[in-house]
Amino acid sequence: MWRGIQVDDYLPVNDWGQFICAYSSRGKLWVSLIEKAYLKLHGGYEFLGSNSSRDLYILTGWLPETFHFKKDSTDPNVLWAKVLKGY
Repeated sequence: MWRGIQVDDYLPVNDWGQFICAYSSRGKLWVSLIEKAYLKLHGGYEFLGSNSSRDLYILTGWLPETFHFKKDSTDPNVLWAKVLKGY
């Protein structure tokens, strides 16, 4: 289910005017706006942190599967079949 989040156009900066949020070195504003909307849902920039699996789920609804290459020794063909099945 899609959800709209309204954000303002202010971005946090430090005392020297440097961004203290996610930003694009190529001037893309969407990076900062998505982060701002995400953090608005979680109570602001004093956020304790997260992980990529949780973030992907919150932003897309996708339930990611993790695979630890060093721990899980699996036949590369089996892993590739899982990737293709997920795609």
